[in-house]
Amino acid sequence: MPTMPLQYETLKSVLLYMEPNIRFRISLRMPSISSLEKRIPLKIENLKFSFFDTKVNKFSYRVGLYLDYGSNEIPFKAYGSNASGGSYEDIDQYGFII
Repeated sequence: MPTMPLQYETLKSVLLYMEPNIRFRISLRMPSISSLEKRIPLKIENLKFSFFDTKVNKFSYRVGLYLDYGSNEIPFKAYGSNASGGSYEDIDQYGFII
């Protein structure tokens, strides 16, 4: 069965009522609609900012620093923080916390 892309106005209406987290995912996978997606207001029911993450409705987005040691052995502390989503602290080239 052939598929047809949505027309501009139809896509605009669909994006307007789409759940925000799904819109984020679609926009990341389809760069061609990202400019349109940015112009349409989000319908967010619950927005919460904390020190390390942002919560949009029921989904949480967190930023962490992944420590890459190249071919060297990864220290246990760095391995643990990488496995849990990354470190919250930035470090310099010598491994000291900035």
